[in-house]
Amino acid sequence: MDRSALSSSARADLVKLGRKLYDRALIRREDELITDPRGQPIGWLLDTRIPMLDGELFQEVGEVLAGRLRDRDLYQVVGY
Repeated sequence: MDRSALSSSARADLVKLGRKLYDRALIRREDELITDPRGQPIGWLLDTRIPMLDGELFQEVGEVLAGRLRDRDLYQVVGY
């Protein structure tokens, strides 16, 4: 099997997690006044700050990421 291919269960887990992140990050004009940098109203935006501060949610993100890296035999990740 191609190492970059996802199993159907892994794909379903990623879709579920992505949906959860999207739902938490989506801000709609009906919920909050949001504007572009010029001050013009906009209909929606994705604000990832709040979901990124949710320890429980990002524990799940970390577990999914670690599993995907493990599947590729990667055990060390470096970044800044």
